[in-house]
Amino acid sequence: MSFSIGETVGRYRITEQLGQGGMATVYRAYDANLDRYVAIKAMHQAFREDTNFLARFKREAQIVAKLRHPHIVTVHEFDEHHGQPYLVMEFIEGETLKARLTRKPFTMKETVATMTAVGQALTYAHEQGVLHRDIKPSNILLDKAGRPYLTDFGLARMVQAGESTLSQDMLLGTPQYISPEQAQGIRELGPATDIYSLGIVLYQLVVGRVPYSADTPYAIIHDHIYKPLPMPSQVNPNVPPEVERVLLKALAKEPGDRFQSAVEMVSAFQAAVEATQLDEMALRTVKAPVPPVSPPDKPKGFTPAIPAAAPSTPETAALTPTAQLQKRRRTLWMLGGLGAFIFICLLSLFIAIAATANSDLRSDTDIPTGNPQHSATDEAAHDQAAIPQLSVAEAQQLVEDNPDDPAAQFALALALLRDDQRTEAQAALNQGTQLALEANNPALISAAGQEAAEMGYTLEALTLYMHTLPLLADRPALRNEIGYAIYNTASSAERRDVAILRRVTESRPDSAPLQALLARAYLSIHQLDAAEQAITTALELDGALPEAHLILGELYAASGQRDEAEAEWRFAMTASDAPAWVMEQAEALLADSAQ
Repeated sequence: MSFSIGETVGRYRITEQLGQGGMATVYRAYDANLDRYVAIKAMHQAFREDTNFLARFKREAQIVAKLRHPHIVTVHEFDEHHGQPYLVMEFIEGETLKARLTRKPFTMKETVATMTAVGQALTYAHEQGVLHRDIKPSNILLDKAGRPYLTDFGLARMVQAGESTLSQDMLLGTPQYISPEQAQGIRELGPATDIYSLGIVLYQLVVGRVPYSADTPYAIIHDHIYKPLPMPSQVNPNVPPEVERVLLKALAKEPGDRFQSAVEMVSAFQAAVEATQLDEMALRTVKAPVPPVSPPDKPKGFTPAIPAAAPSTPETAALTPTAQLQKRRRTLWMLGGLGAFIFICLLSLFIAIAATANSDLRSDTDIPTGNPQHSATDEAAHDQAAIPQLSVAEAQQLVEDNPDDPAAQFALALALLRDDQRTEAQAALNQGTQLALEANNPALISAAGQEAAEMGYTLEALTLYMHTLPLLADRPALRNEIGYAIYNTASSAERRDVAILRRVTESRPDSAPLQALLARAYLSIHQLDAAEQAITTALELDGALPEAHLILGELYAASGQRDEAEAEWRFAMTASDAPAWVMEQAEALLADSAQ
């Protein structure tokens, strides 16, 4: 049972559903007695099947409700409504740290301030004998002023594994942030388990990504237990040794080797930042890991529709899609030697070209990051990709003087973004994109997207990149950079990202790359049917598109069809026109699948 908008629960009137997770659904509600809004967390219906749960829920809620700290979300009360247990908590108007990081990266000043406040809150809770057990960015709230608050204290304890029907199949803790001892199922945990999880958050903020990422939750858990920590300075060369030592200690495998308290950890981090005069991390130097593919819920017997990889011939016209795929695999293996030879030749040529290109141009062996560099100097020299950096007033005057110049519109949009006038910037971005499309100047759109991404406006950058990609069939370097930038976002997409991908794709329904990347985004939010439909459309438009076969392989992998997935990745690796990032992703996924 879930609560309905307008329903009265106790003395609270439900006004809005804020979110839903595996354990509970969160609502905003109005408390007329005290004239304030509260957050109500209604526990999952399945917990009602556990006869002991309500007593345990009450016991743990009483402990958590005693926590009083300026950076911990206060629990006001607990109760049940028609047998549905719920918590009433302080309502924080703002966003989660996870949502903030998808919108705009943290500055180093914000990182230090946030980690200091959270570390103080966590140490206070530990001193009261309360563990959190699920520290992660989505459990850190930021109010409108940027002040952080820890939430969901004790929730994992309330649904302790083995004591409820639901939690017997539930992993307590989030795989990317779980401590090794928690991953091993050890029940007697101490403060060190929360310090490790907070250390993962710190690693993510400083280095640019979490240390462990794989295609299944259990693979990630295995890495936490057994795999050495990826050295921060190898992932991001801008991490100085002093900061690296803090991360290594915080994320030691043995609890006794970590910091003794969260305050000690963040104090050591702050001292390291000050000692090295560290300002901002250059996150674009981070080498992105292979994006994880989380198995979505799926009906039994799932089989994606697979169009032929090439136009039908009389010989193949009567074959089913599966038979066509099998025939293509046999052909692929016969041509494997030739394909490998061609691949080596092309790779050598590309490296030779890259070696003589501008020093800012990446090698094709470097997977582009989420903020790709524009690297098509040789193939788009005729494009006017220079966007002047102006003040808002100067850019407005430039637009008045040159209303049909897309560079002027983009200059205004970027000036407004620098001034944090996001709504006003959108109109200029739309106008600049339209003018650049009419002028067939994708490099200009790409340049605007790069600058928006570097300022942290990832949603605006994503929209610009999406408009650019369909125009890049004859611009392989730009296709490589922009394609991976979109793929990187799609591989960790949230619903608002998917909405952007879908909206732009609907405006260009004939673009096979956009359809394929939309399929990857749907896969990230576990909408399997929509992913299947999008990848089918992509292959109908271009049956040999390497990006589509890479993503079709991920769709197969997510549904447990390993052999089919590996065949698709091999096809993507050996396609003569595959972008460098597609070949590297396919190779990495094949290697991971073989383990």
